[in-house]
Amino acid sequence: RDELLITQLAPYITGARKSANIVSPYFVPGDAATDALCKLARDGVQVRILTNSLASNDVSAVHAGYSKYRRTLLRCGVKLFELDESIKEREGKTFTWLPGLKKSSLHAKTMAFDGEVMFVGSFNFDQRSLHINNEIGLVFHDPEIASKAARNFEGNVNKVAFEVAFSREGGEENMHWVGGQGGPDTVFEKEPYATTGQKLFVGILKWLPIIDSQL
Repeated sequence: RDELLITQLAPYITGARKSANIVSPYFVPGDAATDALCKLARDGVQVRILTNSLASNDVSAVHAGYSKYRRTLLRCGVKLFELDESIKEREGKTFTWLPGLKKSSLHAKTMAFDGEVMFVGSFNFDQRSLHINNEIGLVFHDPEIASKAARNFEGNVNKVAFEVAFSREGGEENMHWVGGQGGPDTVFEKEPYATTGQKLFVGILKWLPIIDSQL
């Protein structure tokens, strides 16, 4: 376990004092990491996570695993952002020379802490990367680069992704998706741009005894 990437990376995550911006295409944190992220948020650290939406995710089973932790994270103050799949329309117009551009999917894996420390690597914040896969990454202390990454996240995340908002109206916990390509007035009450088939498939997977460790 000492040689796992997360073992070496964990002190930087749990040691954040002001901010932690995590970009991970596949995000299935599991109970332990969820607790750690929630502790940061409760301690006043701004924790923001950008991952794929159901529509942009190329592995629906991963979204099923992620969605189990979504409410818990929102309840404790973690901010969640999910990529706006409609960005592919803009990309399609820009990259008309590139055949096969049918899907817009997040791929970068980065983390920035307190505007001082940055991580870039192959590590998805999911159970396979945490415990099974061989992963590689670079942690570097560079306030100029890390603070620029934080500013870029701040300035662009609402343009390319929906913020998953949480309300408790009428005694019920409701999620909705705000922002994205349509601007701050855009609000979805259901998973944006996801097909009925995708929603049904994820709904079934959530009730099946899926082993999160394989996601």
